[in-house]
Amino acid sequence: MSTTLIEPTPVKRIPVRAVPTDPFATLHTVLERWFYKPDLQAIRIVMGTIEAHYLNIGTPAWLFVVAPPGSGKTTMSIMGLVD
Repeated sequence: MSTTLIEPTPVKRIPVRAVPTDPFATLHTVLERWFYKPDLQAIRIVMGTIEAHYLNIGTPAWLFVVAPPGSGKTTMSIMGLVD
């Protein structure tokens, strides 16, 4: 009985796509630097509502933010409007 050696076939390498980064990563870094415990989820909601308001695909989106004084409600709204 003869022994046959099987040579491995070369593996085709598929380029790996870069994982998309968080679009709020830079904003998160700035907020962590300048604010004490910023509410990042509230900021995402406010910014999403502002973007949805300008989509012009129907009734504008409105958001009513309720929070204690000094919690950054106005700052969140103004930040979302600045380009």
